[in-house]
Amino acid sequence: MVASIYAYYSHLYSRFHTVDFNEWVLYSGDEQVFVPQNEHYVLLFYSSYQEPVESVLARLHNPDSLPVLALDLSQSRAPTESGVIYVTAGINTLLNYLRRFGIERSPTAIVLEQQGGTLYKQDSLRLEL
Repeated sequence: MVASIYAYYSHLYSRFHTVDFNEWVLYSGDEQVFVPQNEHYVLLFYSSYQEPVESVLARLHNPDSLPVLALDLSQSRAPTESGVIYVTAGINTLLNYLRRFGIERSPTAIVLEQQGGTLYKQDSLRLEL
């Protein structure tokens, strides 16, 4: 019985993944390497070819007003604005993010929680769009 409980919780927590921003580097709109400064972020995967980011952000249910890392799958660049940091990445890094977090559709938003330094863990919360 103890083994089955352990297996259940191991499976439950293995669904939540981590990312180290030193390993999978993101770039802000002005070509600067993104360095996380907050304990929590919303990581938003979207495509500017599907719809304007403004309409995606308007639908984003972000009750805690967490800063948003907006990662455009189309790789368009935009300057950082209040509460939204537009980021891009190389194609291999982008594919790593999509695989790691199981992103199967666009737009999708997940919450990241700092574990220490530049290491962040996916929170159990997926935000509705």
